[in-house]
Amino acid sequence: MKRVFTLIIVILMTLLLFTSCGGKGKKTDNQDMLDVLDDLPVEMDDKTKDLLSDIAKADLPSTDGTASKIKISATLPEGWKEEEKSHSIASYMKDTSMIDVYEAWAPNEVKDLKGLAEYEQESIKKYFDDAVFYDIENDKIDGLDAIRMPIDISIGKTLKQRQTYIYFKKGGQYFKLMFAHFLDEEQGVKDIEAILDSIKID
Repeated sequence: MKRVFTLIIVILMTLLLFTSCGGKGKKTDNQDMLDVLDDLPVEMDDKTKDLLSDIAKADLPSTDGTASKIKISATLPEGWKEEEKSHSIASYMKDTSMIDVYEAWAPNEVKDLKGLAEYEQESIKKYFDDAVFYDIENDKIDGLDAIRMPIDISIGKTLKQRQTYIYFKKGGQYFKLMFAHFLDEEQGVKDIEAILDSIKID
């Protein structure tokens, strides 16, 4: 069951990346994950199923984490592992809690971090009618000015996941840290905040 929930988290993070970035870039490699959705013990509504189908055929932002201008390091609590993903700069996971850092795509009309968060929020609202959006707030990450935007997403009828975006800028480039956990994961939340406090951006 834990593996199933982890799969759901990964798919939801892919969904949010797709919807917030407009589906521009390279082909996804998530078809294998999407193929097993019919076997998951979670009832999806028709709109979610259609969006998942779009993900399998869509283009994601063409970012290459290995070619990024920044390097991310962090102190990981017990049980957390660093994952290798070609599209992310850094990726950490423990059970159904995870953190990913990406280069962020921004349209020409976006002029600052808050504008990027507001743009992505509006994009996500088009796909997730029942998502709960919290206030966009100022934040810091490794001393850099940042913007934090939390979202609660319903998965089927029984599960709720919180995804939080932290936007920051370095070297003239926008970046996005996304972390996710189920709402009842108190230890996962504590671990994630400890990781965020320890992150170094070079």
